[in-house]
Amino acid sequence: HGLAEYDEAEGRFRRIAVLGDEFEWQHPRHNAVRVKGADGDWIYFSAPFCQTRVKADYDSVQNTSAYESLAWSPEHGDYIWQKALPPTTQKDEAKLIAENKLPKDKARMQVVDAQTGKPVSLHAGSVHWNKHRGRWVMIAVQESGGVSYLGEVWYLEATQIKGPWRKAVKIATHPKYSFYNPSHHDFFDQLDGRVIFFQGTYAETFSGNPVPTPRYDYNQLMYRLDLDDERLKALREE
Repeated sequence: HGLAEYDEAEGRFRRIAVLGDEFEWQHPRHNAVRVKGADGDWIYFSAPFCQTRVKADYDSVQNTSAYESLAWSPEHGDYIWQKALPPTTQKDEAKLIAENKLPKDKARMQVVDAQTGKPVSLHAGSVHWNKHRGRWVMIAVQESGGVSYLGEVWYLEATQIKGPWRKAVKIATHPKYSFYNPSHHDFFDQLDGRVIFFQGTYAETFSGNPVPTPRYDYNQLMYRLDLDDERLKALREE
């Protein structure tokens, strides 16, 4: 894997960097979101949690040593941005909690269904700031969601881009079908973000369903979501 850049003169992409297997996470990945804050101008990569970032400039994006990951630090007793270790994942965090190596109140990714309290393991998605809610919002697909393996889509909110993410509400279901790699397209937002749009790949792949949906299989489907819907209030922490 590596990096490519679009050559305007030639009208094609050209390779600018080839990365070895040792660079497992130090590169652009999944969905990117640019954030300008007190600590600088950064590009965060949501997978679906924003656990990787790099300075938002041309040279840094190409430099693997410039990438940072958010990882649990026993020495600090908290999560820190650092460059030596890969990001702590949702599964890593659950294991650390089970081994009493990470206090539950420090957890950032132990998501539960806002209505039932059952754990929700998230696979992929996107994160964007939402003006209407005054929160970071995540749209993500669940892994092993019961009625489908990669077809249950959830909505979450957090006050910081790095979380903590605690509660989720299911907003779309695809029984025995896949709807993978969903992404919220914030440039379509309406009414200052009260109405948002998200898209995903609707496919028989990974679903175990032997009958693909005619004309729709392996296509992109887009949903519209009203964030003032009463059913979303269960997750809000004011």
